[in-house]
Amino acid sequence: MTFFSEEVTSSCLLTDEEILHVCIYNSHVGVIPKTFTSSVRGPVSKRKTYNITRYGQITGPMGTSGKQYLIFFSEKDIWLKRVAIFLPYVQQEGFNQFGNQQGFISISIRIMNDSNEEKIHETKQTIYGPSNGQIWQMNFSKPVRVHSMRDYLIQMDNIGHPTYYGVNCKESVIDKRSG
Repeated sequence: MTFFSEEVTSSCLLTDEEILHVCIYNSHVGVIPKTFTSSVRGPVSKRKTYNITRYGQITGPMGTSGKQYLIFFSEKDIWLKRVAIFLPYVQQEGFNQFGNQQGFISISIRIMNDSNEEKIHETKQTIYGPSNGQIWQMNFSKPVRVHSMRDYLIQMDNIGHPTYYGVNCKESVIDKRSG
């Protein structure tokens, strides 16, 4: 049991739910797992949130078809609360044959871990247009637990319009404030 609890649970072979079950069992027999901390947790309102930006600037338009993907990992366990989406590219004089200055778009985001286990799948609507900005932050209904040193996939379904896109992209991003 000790070997299983220490070695197998940290080998990335088990799903998050299976690891949680092992941690619950261990806590009942006196083993304090990493999942449950013995320190007092601070209020959510006082926890720090960090925005990690991968692009130096944005431009547009770029054609979109199919699905868009981003694979990422973190060196620390984190909670992913939102992602920034590049909205459809809009010229100042209007963007459709009727001359409308804004539109609605439905954006679907899915996050999966390296075992193809879906962590969250959400669809939200937003307004876009020349006066609404180029970037929109999609907040999740609940934070997604991202375990360290595991690949995660963010998938965005086709939004069907040319979008803004990032330039001066960094392959690796380190936030110095969060360590």
